[in-house]
Amino acid sequence: MLGVCPQHDILWPELTVEEHLLFYARLKGVSRKNEKGAVDDALARVSLTKFRDRASTGLSGGEKRRLSIAIALIGNGQVIFLDEPTTGLDPEVRRLIWNIINEQRAGKTIVLTTHSMEEAEVLCQRIGIMAKGTLRCIGPQLHLKNKYGSGFRVVIMCNPADAPKATAYIESLLPAGYHRIDSFAGNFSYDFPAAENAVARIFDSLSQHSGENGIVDWGLSQTSLEEVFLRIIGEADAMADS
Repeated sequence: MLGVCPQHDILWPELTVEEHLLFYARLKGVSRKNEKGAVDDALARVSLTKFRDRASTGLSGGEKRRLSIAIALIGNGQVIFLDEPTTGLDPEVRRLIWNIINEQRAGKTIVLTTHSMEEAEVLCQRIGIMAKGTLRCIGPQLHLKNKYGSGFRVVIMCNPADAPKATAYIESLLPAGYHRIDSFAGNFSYDFPAAENAVARIFDSLSQHSGENGIVDWGLSQTSLEEVFLRIIGEADAMADS
């Protein structure tokens, strides 16, 4: 029923990749006649087929993590726990593991712990944030961003000579409650709260009239999950100090 990938790889250096998977297939009750197929399938899922006869001590860090994930997946458990599956890995290997996890989540419940908000955004349908040992919030990304985020952010770039015209134009589009959070050498950032049709109206106006108002480039985005995380953690720290 369960599969577990711990934060630190728990592998036997003398055993090969295939021998690890055979051991766990038998431990999880895969029948003898089906175990070779289960091992082949697990190797293919994590792109380790060509390393099946290599001892785990000869694997790279990313290959060891993929083996640990294959161990968690073998036997087709319904609940998979992944503890910091990409900690310490380079971006290319991290992206490969993200793709593996996304491909394997159909028909399973995958519980993932991570400190990377980017990883949570890519992989998670529901996110819970822990602080000081307690669960502070849980819900889909969009719900958390709407409830705990500052709303939306617009960033504009212009020539310094056009800054007064460009900033006056963008500020005329923003709803009440906006505030400028950054300005440097023709780059300006504003946060603004959610308001009815505000995003669509700003996007439409910038698409059509940004150039004539001195804006060279612009971007519009929602509050990031990182900002939500920092706010929740900050509130928990404040409560702990009070």
